[in-house]
Amino acid sequence: MSAVAKALQVARSNLHRRPSLRDWSPDSSADELLLARIRAVASERGSYGYRRVTALLKRELSAEGKPAANHKKVYRLMRAHQLLLQRHPRQCSSNDTVGHLAQRSPHPAGHGRCAHQPAMLSPCKKMERKLASVPLPETRRER
Repeated sequence: MSAVAKALQVARSNLHRRPSLRDWSPDSSADELLLARIRAVASERGSYGYRRVTALLKRELSAEGKPAANHKKVYRLMRAHQLLLQRHPRQCSSNDTVGHLAQRSPHPAGHGRCAHQPAMLSPCKKMERKLASVPLPETRRER
């Protein structure tokens, strides 16, 4: 290999064929078998998302002595065949008044705020209604 590289006046690393992503193709027959099992679980248990489907598949496959299903592959197959559940936005709790006032009292570690709101934003609608009923202290008037 060194002699060829010297004769061509190129680096040895240029003489090796590098595998590319185009050369790699997933095992579609294994995917089809896994997809059939995913469809069976999803139709039997319609409220299961990809995490619970993966757990069931792992349990079934390990009982049969087969390799476990990868959660990323299960997610990819379920997404490609529209088997994923619809995502729901998170709800903020109504009993945590400090958490909703992230703008006024932010916690340095990012705790104490609504789960769906980043830090330093205004309170959510539910807390705005709650705060509207609380009278604010009067400030000094300009003379």
